Amino acid sequence: MWRRDADQSVPEERVEGVRQMAQDGEVTVVGQGARLEGTIVSAGSLRIDGHFVVSGGFDLSDDRTRPESDLRTRVPRQRWAYVGGPGSVPTLALLQFGGDQLVYVDGRYNIPIEQLKLPFVGPPIVTLREILAGADVGTFPSISQSMGVRLAASVIYVDFMFDPDTRYSKFGVGLSFAR
Repeated sequence: MWRRDADQSVPEERVEGVRQMAQDGEVTVVGQGARLEGTIVSAGSLRIDGHFVVSGGFDLSDDRTRPESDLRTRVPRQRWAYVGGPGSVPTLALLQFGGDQLVYVDGRYNIPIEQLKLPFVGPPIVTLREILAGADVGTFPSISQSMGVRLAASVIYVDFMFDPDTRYSKFGVGLSFAR
């Protein structure tokens, strides 16, 4: 067992517990304050107690003959992000691109039409939109673009989005409580 300073004492029951884990085949211990950088590779099970943040990935496969692990096994799919569909890029299919690397930029320029006062809702707002987004596994994603215009009156809006690369367009109507 490694200790940072010689004067730091470790309770005997903890030392005995580590010895027992080593006898049971568990020989790797990561303690409080440890910092790991790179890829963690384990042929068996891996136990980490405490709070930790993963940047990179884990390879927990038994196949150690592979020179490089499959990128899809390195980051759990629960941590993947997806773009596509009405919630992100309307001109892409729902969840069209996904992976552990994500780029998403949604630029909006709001122009209130003050000269036109609608009863009960006030002036309508014209919004110019530009969306740049992409997601991929293990590499910087290719970027999809969507641009368009939205007309909103209070919580009701209509919008038209256009993908200049594929020339696909999407018309939508909806409710939005955010301004």
